Amino acid sequence: MNETMNTILTFGPNHVSKTTPVFSQIIEYETVWLHRHEFIEFFYVFEGSCSHILNDERSLIRTGDAFFMTPKDVHRFIQSGNEKFERFLHRDILISLDYFEEACAFYSPTLFQELHDGKYQLQFSLSIEQMTRIENFVPMLDPSPDNKNYDITAKALTSFIINLILEQNLQESHNYPTWLTRLLSMLNAPDNLTVDLSQIISHFAYSKEYLRRSFKKYIGMTMTDYFNKQKMSYAYSLLQTTDYPIEKICEQIGITNTAYFYHLFKKHFYVTPHSIRVNKAQK
Repeated sequence: MNETMNTILTFGPNHVSKTTPVFSQIIEYETVWLHRHEFIEFFYVFEGSCSHILNDERSLIRTGDAFFMTPKDVHRFIQSGNEKFERFLHRDILISLDYFEEACAFYSPTLFQELHDGKYQLQFSLSIEQMTRIENFVPMLDPSPDNKNYDITAKALTSFIINLILEQNLQESHNYPTWLTRLLSMLNAPDNLTVDLSQIISHFAYSKEYLRRSFKKYIGMTMTDYFNKQKMSYAYSLLQTTDYPIEKICEQIGITNTAYFYHLFKKHFYVTPHSIRVNKAQK
């Protein structure tokens, strides 16, 4: 056993129970030794980057990177070098083992064990839309007796996580050409939202006209509209989960004109950014 595996803590199911089987929180960088959990943990990087050790392998994880972990997995976060000066937030979703096993049984009687045995790829990147869908579930996970939506939200979110895993492992390539699959991945990456679209497509050995025409043919919308949709989805998540001023959110998605941001946001969601903040405050 090497140096990184000398101390391993075990965290019990303090946040999850039979009555509240699913719990979620968003966490800034936490200094914790190598540890494992007596529950299911699904987490993804909401903002920033950090070094992550998982089962004795170290990697740099960035916004959108997601991990599904069972009790056999051992991990920790480490900040070093320039990462110390960067904000790091990750969304934790904890699910009790019995509850998750019951949810898996709906799909297959062997799925839970197959996940535990590592027969599926359990590390992947979420698109901005997938992150936003998860964030939309979270406000309804309040376990207080007054929240009548807790049970259905817990089931829906657990099913959504299982579907994410299955889609990553089982979905076909949609018959998209290789360049389009790569381009979609780049447009879906939160770290690229501040990059000019022309700079992104300059990585491909095709003319701009061909790329734009083919993109519209396969995806059904222009490349600009698709990219703006990703920007607005991420802005929606930031409005729900942070107290960033609008100017800061615009900076995060590469928009310099706040009036243009308001226009795009209302076009996509039919509400104003202010109304999202008001609803958040009332929950």
